[in-house]
Amino acid sequence: MILSKLPQDLRKVIAKPHGLVIIDGHEFVTSVLYRFIHKGYEVIAVGDVVTSTCVKHGIKLKLGIVDFKTLRKEIGLLKLNELSMYFDKVLTIKNPAGYLSKEASLKLKELLEDTKSYLVIVDGEEDLLIMPALLYAPNNSLVIYGIPSLGVGMFLVNPEVKVIVKALVENFTTMLKLKIPKT
Repeated sequence: MILSKLPQDLRKVIAKPHGLVIIDGHEFVTSVLYRFIHKGYEVIAVGDVVTSTCVKHGIKLKLGIVDFKTLRKEIGLLKLNELSMYFDKVLTIKNPAGYLSKEASLKLKELLEDTKSYLVIVDGEEDLLIMPALLYAPNNSLVIYGIPSLGVGMFLVNPEVKVIVKALVENFTTMLKLKIPKT
């Protein structure tokens, strides 16, 4: 597995909310998402709470990326069988906490190029997978992510966003063929 580790100096940058930030207000987020969907935008959700909230409100997602944890704790949102019925396919990828795996990134690229919708269950942590979601989502897609104890962040994918994300990812430290023990 080829992994890239988030450098210490970028942790503070990545940890801050980015994009359009909506404080709480599930109803407002839902109404905004409905408007984008009716205009033909694809929506990608990164995080358990935001994915569950979208599913509960009938928001059709292209990808829902979850690890069944919030703030690294098990959570009691929608269960796998409840979530999976809203997607064409369900699959699991590995992405260790604090890292961005090349394999997970390339799998997201492949899924975003497919016509089906996917629930992606992450063995590890999904937080940094917002990077490949932003890089590989088609322009004019909407990528949303949960901001614990605050609300939701949204990005409208465009070439400028992709340039910024690519520059950030290029600053990650690559750890070649780091062996991850099988669990």
